[in-house]
This record gives sequence, C-alpha cells and structure tokens, in this order.
Amino acid sequence: MLLLGYPKKSGEEVEEVILRVQGFLQDAHLPPIRNNHIPRNHARLMDMKQSITLVGFGAERFDCAVRGLGSIYQYFNRHVARTGSRLREWTPGRDGANATLTFANRYLSSARDAVGEVPADLADVVDPFNVLRPLLHTEVHTQDNVVEYWQRQDNKLTSHSERFVRIKPDAFSISNMVEVQIGFIAVKTGRTEYIFLPKLRSIFCQDYNTVAIRNLSQKKHISPLKKVKRKVGYGDDSAEPNEDGPPQEQMKRLRIDDEQPQVQERAMSV
Repeated sequence: MLLLGYPKKSGEEVEEVILRVQGFLQDAHLPPIRNNHIPRNHARLMDMKQSITLVGFGAERFDCAVRGLGSIYQYFNRHVARTGSRLREWTPGRDGANATLTFANRYLSSARDAVGEVPADLADVVDPFNVLRPLLHTEVHTQDNVVEYWQRQDNKLTSHSERFVRIKPDAFSISNMVEVQIGFIAVKTGRTEYIFLPKLRSIFCQDYNTVAIRNLSQKKHISPLKKVKRKVGYGDDSAEPNEDGPPQEQMKRLRIDDEQPQVQERAMSV
C-alpha cells in the first residue's frame, strides 16, 4: 500500500497527510449498522463501508478542490509508473453540470493485515445494535477504520463563543454543509495495478443550510483543500489548518511511501 505522507527523518514513522474539503452533503451511507446492511454472504463483511458524496453546486473553490484531488491523483500516478506498475484511472463524479466527490472508509480490516494497529470500539457508534460483532472471525475494527463526527456549537456559558463537540453520524442530513478530512492511499489490486483511494477520516457539520447557502452564493468559507499534519478531528489538540494554498503548491513538500514493516504497515481498509 502507498500512503501520501510528509517527509520523515531517519528512524521516524511516516506522518499521514490529512486534507480538508468543504461542500454540501449529497449522499451518505453512515452508521449505525442495522440488520438489512449485513451482506447475505458473510465472506463479504470486509466490503462494508461508510461513504459520503459532496457537491459544490458550481462554487469556484469546490471546483478548485476537485482539481486539487486530480493533482494528487497525478502525483500518485507518476510514482506508480516509475515502479513499472499502473494506477487505475480516477475521476470525480458528476451530477448534471456539477462535479461531485465521494469519500469512504471500510468498517473492518483483516486481522492478518492489521498487526500492530490500535483496536477501536465498534459498539458505541458503528454497531450499537450488536448485529455485526457476533459475525466477526478474522476481521477487526481499528483506528484506521475510524471516522469521527463533529459539529460546531455555541457555548454561551463560557467566554468562548463556540466550541466543537462530537456527534453521532445519524445527526447528518442530506443538504448539510460539511467539511471532511481525508487521507490518500493507493492499494495494490493485482501484480502491477493499483487503485487510488481518498480515505474518509472525519466529517464536520458546518451548517444546517441557511448560513451555508449564503456563504456559498457569496463564495465565502468554501475553502480549497487545506493541509493539516495527521491530526483528525476538531478538539483542542487538533492542528490548525495551514493556509499555504491548494495541493498543487504543496506537492514538492510531500512524498509517497511504500509502507514497510518499520513504518507500521496499515491494513488495506478503505
């Protein structure tokens, strides 16, 4: 597996690049898991995933984010080509005249591939009804499978005007304006072929629509991809976004790493 990361010093682990993009929630398949979500063939449990699709309705900066992802894909493509392999074509989705972006993350990893990964709790968010856990044998849920869900909330009881709180995924609705944090990997699917996968890390509900529509029409607050260093979420210890510009201007500072054992190889959970 190939991972987009920051350059590392000798002896250090690769630090995953996490980027942010904003848009309107057009489609979503989020937890909790229910009985009708379980595939009839339990051998396909590893295929279960959560995903969202964003649309920008022609906003210039959303389109800039789309071009940014295209630049990252081309960056991976050049790297894979130098190894004598091929990267499968990736293009953004379309909804009429509007570009769309879809991001996903699998619920489960293979226990064999997840050696060294930090386990995560399935019961709280993903499987509160206990329909998935009894079926697991060689599958595990790790931190690499975790997606975080956040919302901005006014805090009138303190000197701070707002704070960020974790929410359940069922709080999101179609048409919400959201910001997602994503990582980027390429997974080998054959002897010489890879697939490019933007991987969902967190979803932040920015607005339930009224202010969001006004901001979009005024071309405000719909930012291009912003770079943050591996921090996921919106807690006090999360990194502040770097305003150096879209990924086209940052490629020289990034690298793609083949994840070897000393880099704590990640499971192919996408």
